[in-house]
Amino acid sequence: MIAFTGAGTALTSVSGSLSFISSCLIMIIILRSKQNTPYHRIMFFMSFWDSIASVAMALTTIPMPKDVEYDFASPSYGTTRTCQAQASIILFSLGLVLLSNIMLNVYYLCTIRYNVSNAKFRLRAEPIFLLTAIPLTLFQPIYYAFNGIFNPTPYFTFCMIDPFYPQECLLSTEEQDEECIVAELDDSTSTAWFVYEYFNTGFASLQFLVLCVTMFLIVQSARKHIEVAEAELSRPQLHSDTTNLAWQAFMYICACILTWIFPCLHVFVQDNRILNALTLFFFPMQGFFHLFIFLYHKVYAHKKLNQSTSTTALKISVLKPWEVDDNHEFVDNLEIIQHDKTFRRFISALQEYNNENMDVGGLEFTSLPSLPSKEISAEESENGLKSKDLSVQHSIRETESVDENILKNFFQDPGNSVENQRSVFSSPY
Repeated sequence: MIAFTGAGTALTSVSGSLSFISSCLIMIIILRSKQNTPYHRIMFFMSFWDSIASVAMALTTIPMPKDVEYDFASPSYGTTRTCQAQASIILFSLGLVLLSNIMLNVYYLCTIRYNVSNAKFRLRAEPIFLLTAIPLTLFQPIYYAFNGIFNPTPYFTFCMIDPFYPQECLLSTEEQDEECIVAELDDSTSTAWFVYEYFNTGFASLQFLVLCVTMFLIVQSARKHIEVAEAELSRPQLHSDTTNLAWQAFMYICACILTWIFPCLHVFVQDNRILNALTLFFFPMQGFFHLFIFLYHKVYAHKKLNQSTSTTALKISVLKPWEVDDNHEFVDNLEIIQHDKTFRRFISALQEYNNENMDVGGLEFTSLPSLPSKEISAEESENGLKSKDLSVQHSIRETESVDENILKNFFQDPGNSVENQRSVFSSPY
């Protein structure tokens, strides 16, 4: 078994340490940037628990009992309790990381498809997530620890689920009986092994399915929004935002799959040296993948707003994260589209009522107003770009007053509504 060799221990130790450093870097960047959106809170939560799991796996055989039955190349200094603690921490922490991946996709889906605001998501979705995720992930570690099946295993360089310790007890015969130190093949052990092999694998598969379905809905909704935007408002630059969003969702799912696919396959195919090596390397690596995706998102946002190079954007994202605004510009663009369409519907309804029912005192509309375009010319300076972006954001705030409530008031009391809304048409649209 490769887990018994020094190379196997090195694989887990290096990948676990790299994942720990990556997760800590994500948390540091978020804290220094002082950004508090649902995206950043989910990423911080996910990175925190991934760092805990990464440290536990990077310890490799150290928490195993001193008299461990397997011939690992690396030393062991622990006891049965420390072995159980290591396995419990790994399983609990990685469970929360996996559920956080799902929560991140749900956040994108709620924002893009259902127009849920960050405030509403924070007040409603996040408490539900915490109240359900923690009990779900606590169940398995407690159940396995109670049944005593967290033990050293020949397939991992750290303590994990194995009800038969040592494995030779499964091959024992009447002539050559090998005593199982932890568990005999009784009803409780069989039930625990069934829970691990089938329920746990099935639950993980269900989570992967949820990830894929939410990603599909995200991309579908984003494309629909962009098609409408390009047709009505001539904003072709939003196509790049759609691509970026799809890549983010896809990469987070790939990171999750790369982390879990090999351990899941290992349940059914155990005696495979290549699969064992891939499991030891990729299982602790999710934090590193998350850092890559997290920085990709920040670099994209900085390059789009400042027209900088990738190297410059990366340096600023790591060293000066407070200068990078990655609060989902794609979502902001959708809000621009929504407000612009609402404003146009209001103008259209007002014109129709004017033509059919009343005189509005000489108020004429020669063309429909529109929001300032976010297209940026090549000769604009960096300060000009920032000033223009602030102007657009100011226009958005002004447009927020022209919403569905105005239309409702207009049809309830047309005369007063027209008189009260004259100031709207003096706006810089």
